[in-house]
Amino acid sequence: MDLRNNKLPELLSPAGSPEALTAAVAAGADAVYFGGASFSNRMRAKNFTGDELKSAVDFCHGYGVKCYLTVNTRVRDIELGEALDFCGFLAECGADALIVADMGIAAGVAEKYPSLELHASTQMSLATALDGEVLHGLGFTRMVVPRELCAEDLCRVCRESPLEIEMFIHGAHCVSYSGQCLMSWAMGGRSGNRGECAQPCRMMYTVSRNIPDGGDRSVVKSPYPLSLKDMCLASHIPEIIASGVSSLKIEGRQKSAAYVYGVTSVYRKLLDERRAATREEIRYLDSLFSRDGFTDGYFTRNYAKMLGVRPERAEQAEAVSRYDLSGRRRELSAEFTLQSGVPAKFTLTLGALSVSSEGEVPEKASGAPVTEESAGKNLTKFGGTPFVLDAKKIVFHMEDGLYYPVSGLNALRRACLDKLTAAAVAAKEKKIRAGNFSAGDWKKPDNVTVVMGEKSCEVLRAEQVTAEAAAYFDRIYLPCGEYGKGKPWDGKGQLCGILPAIVYNDSDTERILQKLAESGCRRVMVHTLGQLKLAKERGFTVDGSFRLNLTNSAALEAYYGFGLASAVISPELKLPAIRDLKYPCGVTVYGRVPLMITERCFVSDGGCSLKGKHQPCKAYLSDRKGEVFPVFSDGNCRSVIYNSKKIWMADRLGEIRNMASAHFLFTDETADEVDAVIDGYRNGWR
Repeated sequence: MDLRNNKLPELLSPAGSPEALTAAVAAGADAVYFGGASFSNRMRAKNFTGDELKSAVDFCHGYGVKCYLTVNTRVRDIELGEALDFCGFLAECGADALIVADMGIAAGVAEKYPSLELHASTQMSLATALDGEVLHGLGFTRMVVPRELCAEDLCRVCRESPLEIEMFIHGAHCVSYSGQCLMSWAMGGRSGNRGECAQPCRMMYTVSRNIPDGGDRSVVKSPYPLSLKDMCLASHIPEIIASGVSSLKIEGRQKSAAYVYGVTSVYRKLLDERRAATREEIRYLDSLFSRDGFTDGYFTRNYAKMLGVRPERAEQAEAVSRYDLSGRRRELSAEFTLQSGVPAKFTLTLGALSVSSEGEVPEKASGAPVTEESAGKNLTKFGGTPFVLDAKKIVFHMEDGLYYPVSGLNALRRACLDKLTAAAVAAKEKKIRAGNFSAGDWKKPDNVTVVMGEKSCEVLRAEQVTAEAAAYFDRIYLPCGEYGKGKPWDGKGQLCGILPAIVYNDSDTERILQKLAESGCRRVMVHTLGQLKLAKERGFTVDGSFRLNLTNSAALEAYYGFGLASAVISPELKLPAIRDLKYPCGVTVYGRVPLMITERCFVSDGGCSLKGKHQPCKAYLSDRKGEVFPVFSDGNCRSVIYNSKKIWMADRLGEIRNMASAHFLFTDETADEVDAVIDGYRNGWR
C-alpha cells in the first residue's frame, strides 16, 4: 500500500497541567485532551480551574490545536445536574468535543447542548463496527477503542465503523479492560470509574494454582504479576497510518510537561516522515519513562514478557523552563491601503477567514512620509501571539507622500487581530452546528418489564443450575458455551444466555446468537451497545449486565430506550444512590463481583490452557494481606479476577425488594453450596 495516499491521523497529546498543555502544543500536537477539576477520570492530575479552562481552550485554538475535554466519570443521580451544567460551561469555553463514558451524561448533552461533539471514552469498552453504528445514531463522532486491539482488529473497526476511531499509541497500560476494573473500588473504596484509581494492579501479588495453604508454589516469577510495561507503538507507525485510524492518543495526564514534550516530539516526527522509529528514538522514549522497557504485545498479539514495574527514578524527562512556540505560529497574509481622503484600511487573512479594520484618514506628510517598509515594520509586530506575518506577504496600496502615525498602525493591527480571533471562533461554532447531531435515536422507554422483587442469577457452569435454583430464580443466565448442557429445563422461570464480555468482531456475536437460538434460547444478557442491537434484531429479549456501568436514572432511561428489558446496575452504587433511581433495575445481592478482565492470561504468562473452557482456572491471586482472589477463564483465553469477598445481603432483601430485583452471582460454588445460598436467602440469614 502506498502510504503517501493515506491521510495522516491526528496526534492527540495529554495535558494534565497548563505547563503540559504548552509543551504539547510546542511539540506539534494536533489536538490535546484535558479535564477540569470535576468529573474527569484523572482526578490526581492538576487539571484546570474554570478560568484556566477558558484560557487553555483559547490558547490552543489560537495555534490551530483542537481541545477535547474529559467528562469521563460515572455519576450518581444527585451529581448529574452539576455534571451537565459543567458540560454547558465547556461548550461556552469552545470545547471541540467532550470525551464521555456515562450514557446519562451523553443523553443530557445531546438534549441540552446538541452542538457539542461527543467522543465515546475507552471506559465504555466498545470496540466493534456495530458499537460505532449505534453511537453514530446517537450523535457521537468518535469512539476510543481499547488498548487491547491487535492490528487486525484495529483495521477492521476502522474500515467498517461509521465513526472516527481513536487509539492509544504510547503510555501506561491498565491490565484490565478500561471500564471493566472494579479492583480499586473493592480493595479501598476508590473507584477507577470515577477518577480515583489507587492502582492496585501495581502492587505485589502471588499467583498460585491452588488455594494457598502454606504449601503452594507460585506460578508467576514476577512479584508484580498485574503490572504491565508501558505501551510503545512507535515502531508500527506505517501500518497504523495504513489502518485508517483517525487519531493517535498519547497517555499521560499525570506526567510532567517535559515528558509530554519529549514523547509528542518523537511521534510528530514519525508521522510527518511516515516511518517507524529508529532504535535511537526508542531508546530516547525509554529514557523519558518506561516500566522496564516497552511492549507492543496487544498490537502484535505477543502477550509474553509484558510485565514491568515503575523504576526508582520514576520520570527522567528533564524539565524545560520555556517551550518554543514559534514553530506553531500560523502564517497570515494581509493588505494595507493608504489613500488620500479615505480611512486607512488593514486586512488580515488566515485560510478562508478574512477580516478588516479601518482607522483615521491619512494626512499629507510634512516630514518623512509612510513607506511600505516603515508600515510593514509595525503591521507585522505579532509578538507572542499565535500568528506571524511576513512583510513580503502584505499587498500595499499606498499613495506617496502621506503621513500616518505609528500608534494608528498599531491600533489597526490590534483591531484586526481581535476580529480574526473572534471570526475563527465563530467559524468553528458554525462548522460544529452544521454537523449531523440528530438526537432521534435517543428514545424514551416504552415499557420497562423489570418486576420489583424478581430474582435472577448468573452461573459459570451448567452443573450449578440445581433443582433448587430452577425453582427459586425467575431467570438463570449461563455463558453461551454452557447453554444447552445438563438436564432439560423444567424450572419456574427462564433459562437465558450470557454473551462474552469482550468481542471484537460482530460476526462472532452473530454466530453465538445463532447457536443460542438453535439451542432454544430466547433471552440473553449483553454487555455492549453492538451486542444489544444485534440481539434485538435477531428477536431476543435482551437484558443488560452490570458491565454497562449504569449509575444514574438517565443512563438507565437511555438503555431501556435502546430496548433493554432489564438491567443490572453497577455494584459500586450504595443503597442511597439506588433509592434515587427513577427506573427499576437489578441489584447484585450475592456473590463474587468480577474485579478485572484481562486480555493477557497472566497465570501462564500470555497463554492459557483453558481456552474455550468455562471453568475455574484453578488459580488464585493473593495480596500482601492474605486476601485470595479466584481467577477464572472467560473461555477465550482471558483471565477474570473475582473479589476475595462475596456480597451477602440475605438480611437486607426487604430493602431491595421495593426498589429493584435481586441478582446473584455464582462463581466457584458447588451445586450443594448454591442450594445453601438459596436456603440462606429464603430464611434471611445474616
